[in-house]
Amino acid sequence: MIVADRPLLREAIKPVIESHLPSPVVREAAAEEEAIRIVPAKSVEMAILDIGLPDSSGVTMLKRIKRLCPSRKCLVLTRHDNAQYTRLARGHGGSDYLTKGATSWQLSDAIRTILFDRRVMMDPFHAAGTSQIMCRSNTYITMEVLPMPKLGKFC
Repeated sequence: MIVADRPLLREAIKPVIESHLPSPVVREAAAEEEAIRIVPAKSVEMAILDIGLPDSSGVTMLKRIKRLCPSRKCLVLTRHDNAQYTRLARGHGGSDYLTKGATSWQLSDAIRTILFDRRVMMDPFHAAGTSQIMCRSNTYITMEVLPMPKLGKFC
């Protein structure tokens, strides 16, 4: 499930999710209340949450989702590149945290890690820091680029 108020963000994330599952049904929500109605569905394996929704604090939404479905895995997306937001997201049950705009490879790695509890080596062409990917509509999404793990720390 993707929870983001911007259709362009959902459009950019959906094919990355679809590439990991044999028969994916990617549900989408543009607001917290819509997401809360979808979350209990057994078919929802994970939620990707944009914590910058106009109708909700993302942390509040994350708390509600974890209260309804404690085992639901949640990847938190935010525009805030700040340790305080990372701690808040992880402290309230977020499985992982990315700032908007990582490469599709990094988003894919985060999804794979959450869904299958494994991480492959980082793409060697991406250094730690931040990076941007361009969506089909020529808008950019910026996400955190994680440092490359040490050799031997892959599948």
